[in-house]
Amino acid sequence: MWWYAPTAIIVFQLVWGYTEVKGARCYAPIFSSYDMMTSNPKGDVSPGKKTVLIVEDDQFLLRLYRVQIEKLGIDTWTATDGEKALLFLAKEPPHAIILDLMLPGISGFDVLSSVRENKQWKDVPVFIVSNLGQKQDIERAKAMGVKEYTVKADMKLADIIARVAKYLA
Repeated sequence: MWWYAPTAIIVFQLVWGYTEVKGARCYAPIFSSYDMMTSNPKGDVSPGKKTVLIVEDDQFLLRLYRVQIEKLGIDTWTATDGEKALLFLAKEPPHAIILDLMLPGISGFDVLSSVRENKQWKDVPVFIVSNLGQKQDIERAKAMGVKEYTVKADMKLADIIARVAKYLA
């Protein structure tokens, strides 16, 4: 049972993040209402930096994507449902989108359709990461111009991040 302690530490670090509250450094939950909409509430883009929009309703995965992408020096916008994702269509387009298809409210396919219909956004590379693994879902997404389609059960986080980074290079 020697592995319990390291496992507990890893889980603690994934669920709690190091932060500073009123000048005191402490661990705090990583998920907040701030994380649920966007890590960049105004949707501003830092000059000269690439931006990725992450649309994922699983907050644990959303946080993992965001942390790993930001480690590469890339800004992120995040949305937990299709409606919030569509709010970004009025802004400057990101350099890439990571999109889940099974979202509350507006589906990922509807978000993808709206992205492709928007003149500014239509050429943005979209990476689908979804639990939908049926052949017709994959073909439908590819017909809509997605760059990569990955089934969550088959994915490795590092592979997804590497694929996105490759397109942004």
